[in-house]
Amino acid sequence: MFSEEPPRQEDTHPQDGDRVEDERMDEDEVGDEENDEYDSDLAELDEEKIFSEFNALDRQLDDLDKVLDSLEEKNDAIHSQLRELLADSRQVRREIQEEGQKQS
Repeated sequence: MFSEEPPRQEDTHPQDGDRVEDERMDEDEVGDEENDEYDSDLAELDEEKIFSEFNALDRQLDDLDKVLDSLEEKNDAIHSQLRELLADSRQVRREIQEEGQKQS
């Protein structure tokens, strides 16, 4: 037994075909509206995600700024200690040189 598909009937009435096409367009428009809503929701989620990421970056930058300020303060303290050590070292060297000259 052979099974054949029944032959397709072509629309003999152009007006009926137009209606079918109109229905397809209506379905496409509904699909487009749903896609627009989905895109809008997606864009809103993207905006929320971007806002959240910016806030996280802002907090990280604030933390980095605090760390850099702390490092700068420590660097300034070390620099001033080194200047004091250098001044003390120069003073000691002068005193040693003066004592050496007195003994000569």
